[in-house]
Amino acid sequence: MQEAEQIYAAVLAVDGANFDSLHNLSLIRRQQGKLAESLFLIQRARESNPNSPQVHDSLGSTLLRLNQPEKAITCYERAIALKSDFAEAYSNLAGALAALNRPMEAISRYRQALAHKPDHAEVQYYESLEHLRIGDFDSGWRQYEWRWLRKDAAAFRRNFAQPLWLGSESLAGKTILLHADQGMGCTLQFIRYLPMVARQASKVVLEVQQPLVPLLRNLAGTAAVCARGDPLPAFDRHCPLLSLPLAFATTVESIPAEVPYVSAPSVDVTRWRDCLEAGHAMSVGLTWAGNKGHSNDHNRSVPLQRLLPLLRLSGLHFVSLQQQLRDDDSQMLDSMKVARLGERLRNFAETAAVVSGLDLVITVDTAVAHLAGALAKPVWILLPFSTDWRWFLDRDDSPFYPTARLFRQRAIDDWDGVIGRVVEALSIAQQHDDATGLPTAT
Repeated sequence: MQEAEQIYAAVLAVDGANFDSLHNLSLIRRQQGKLAESLFLIQRARESNPNSPQVHDSLGSTLLRLNQPEKAITCYERAIALKSDFAEAYSNLAGALAALNRPMEAISRYRQALAHKPDHAEVQYYESLEHLRIGDFDSGWRQYEWRWLRKDAAAFRRNFAQPLWLGSESLAGKTILLHADQGMGCTLQFIRYLPMVARQASKVVLEVQQPLVPLLRNLAGTAAVCARGDPLPAFDRHCPLLSLPLAFATTVESIPAEVPYVSAPSVDVTRWRDCLEAGHAMSVGLTWAGNKGHSNDHNRSVPLQRLLPLLRLSGLHFVSLQQQLRDDDSQMLDSMKVARLGERLRNFAETAAVVSGLDLVITVDTAVAHLAGALAKPVWILLPFSTDWRWFLDRDDSPFYPTARLFRQRAIDDWDGVIGRVVEALSIAQQHDDATGLPTAT
């Protein structure tokens, strides 16, 4: 990429209106996260060649990354007007509609893309997410299997000689391997199916990410719990964790939601107990940022500065569960007298031990939300305007986690509104000395 970047810059130094160099350098800048420069370059490219469908599609994608989906829609529609069989533009248009919480329109546009490229795995995958988001699990889980043909599936795709199990055959007398195929939050969310598999199979082997092994190594129903990359015991069948809803023909109504289904090791609970002494104050764990490398981090994570109205509430003992701090977070935490435990947590067993000793967890959409829900701990989840499919649409509760409450943005980037409602709800919780049974969050 660096060499291409230098070539495009050299061309533009001689010919500032060169379309290909403007367009391609804009794509590089967007990939680097330099969105203002990407926008400037792609707008110049459009001026150079206003009848290029690709330039309108690229402009739309930069605007979408800038959280301007309405403007992006106009660009995608122009690209389609110039090239009626432009499958990628139909798909990108669907993504912009999804960002505005218009899933049925998004599905329609995805289908138009597939009419031109039926085997487009990315389009099939993203359409499946919209079906799941509206609770159409029958279509959604079947179509979700297209994820294995996506470009970025290589990190989790397995090529076992043993057959894939998707629920159609008996597991009597057989050992099955269940293996993680997404992030750690997904692993925590979908190991809920393990008891259902264990009732059918002779033995269950579970393979998960290394940081989860200390938490899950004694999980009931498992014959062995292995870290990804470690040698595996013999097995007869395998199933990725996120294919289990398909295997069990799950509907929204039949989601297995008995909690808790994980527990913190007693030795870790004992070790961390003294760090959680809060007197008579309600103890509240906080996580405000997820994986910085996540493609939607700019929407999922909340700048700590925007939590100040919450942190200024009196009579509460705040505990940071955040393992990696950003920018000026450290100085701000010290000034607000927040207990900084997250940076000392080595794995999810220790995080679970701390969470188990809290009265409430307030977190963005990250693995801590799933951990707290799996532990049956009251958890308030702060969500962007357009959420991941698992939080559905408009709900302030979760069929996956009975102890969860959802606080959603009412407009793009409306974290102030979300925090305001959390502050109000937390004030009520203090009055009742109870983080459960509160008024609705929306």
